[in-house]
Amino acid sequence: MTEDKARHYAKALAEGMGIIFYVVRSRERGFVPVQIPSDDCEILATINPPNSVNAPHCRPTTLGALL
Repeated sequence: MTEDKARHYAKALAEGMGIIFYVVRSRERGFVPVQIPSDDCEILATINPPNSVNAPHCRPTTLGALL
């Protein structure tokens, strides 16, 4: 899979499932979207779902207000 295709799938999965996905490069599988990266891969991108607490537009106090 190409890196662009892996990014496309990671974005679709993050949006559809509402969880963080990573685009990684591994020796065995090449470029892949994963939910939990292994220790032997290189993380190329982190794809956050829309409206997540990790999104840049959220303030740190937003999470505290929800707890």
